[in-house]
Amino acid sequence: MVAFLSIKFRLLLASVFAAVLSSCGADTFDKAIAFEKAGKVNEAILLLEPLAANGDEHAQVKLMSIYLNGSGVVRDRDKAEKYAVACATGKKANYRCAEIVALIHWVGFGGPVDIRKASAWLDQAIKLGSPNAQKYKKDLRNGKPPEDSQLNA
Repeated sequence: MVAFLSIKFRLLLASVFAAVLSSCGADTFDKAIAFEKAGKVNEAILLLEPLAANGDEHAQVKLMSIYLNGSGVVRDRDKAEKYAVACATGKKANYRCAEIVALIHWVGFGGPVDIRKASAWLDQAIKLGSPNAQKYKKDLRNGKPPEDSQLNA
């Protein structure tokens, strides 16, 4: 199921990138992206981590994507969740990041499934203005797995 969702998750992550673009650290972020494209993911991570620690949502989303998809590193659900949570709760809290944290707990992505946490993160997404989180919560309560349309929202 994780392999099936990976492509869908990448599409959702792309929409998150569009939603959280920021000018903070743009030059450093651009250098990090260049490193990543050149296959130097560890160098990219070294540039992105300080940006993410300072609240740069774009860096947080990029690190979340790298670790969730295992892009040039070992897949690390916990690190992916750490950056998704930072994006969902920071100064410019983003409902799409809250949805991703919910999906991490809903699906598991190599870790435990925790429906209670998934539901709580969907509540956070609702508070942040998600147009889709109510439907996701209904599906979650009814035991339905996430559908393509939910992951592409």
